[in-house]
Amino acid sequence: MKTGQQRDGESRVPVFKDFRAGVAFRDVMPVLANRDSFSSALEDLTEWSTPLTPDYVAGIDARGFILGGALADRLDCGFLAIRKEGKLPGETVSRTFSGEYSTDRIEVRKDLVQPGSRVLIHDDIVATGNSVAAAVEMLEELGATVVGITCLIEKSFLKGRSRVSVPLFSVYSFDA
Repeated sequence: MKTGQQRDGESRVPVFKDFRAGVAFRDVMPVLANRDSFSSALEDLTEWSTPLTPDYVAGIDARGFILGGALADRLDCGFLAIRKEGKLPGETVSRTFSGEYSTDRIEVRKDLVQPGSRVLIHDDIVATGNSVAAAVEMLEELGATVVGITCLIEKSFLKGRSRVSVPLFSVYSFDA
């Protein structure tokens, strides 16, 4: 697939209406469960991310760890875990954000992010954009340069992309 081109995900990414508080929930698990779609998604993410030459991929808790870790391996770089509050030892930097149906607090360890490092953020879904915006803020506070954001699914109708000023790539994009 050409970089920047998105796949049709209607058949691979089912929607569960009213799964939580009136939210149409897009389920990434069928993509991950199917060997071919998992591999294809990882190939697309790798193709888009390679020119960014990151030192780290930072995956957002928890489903961002799945493809984020595999992507870090493919890009021959380190992996950083951005976890929900209270899950990391040591000194952390944290941010609170509001998502589609909850408010969460995420954090990253200070000692693992080197000033001047190039970081690619990966999350499973970008909806409102608030979680990735919080991740960008934390990493920049630690002196890193965020070179891009990748996700498996983007709910483009929520305009989350507008919350960040770095390039964002999604394998699947949904307008509703």
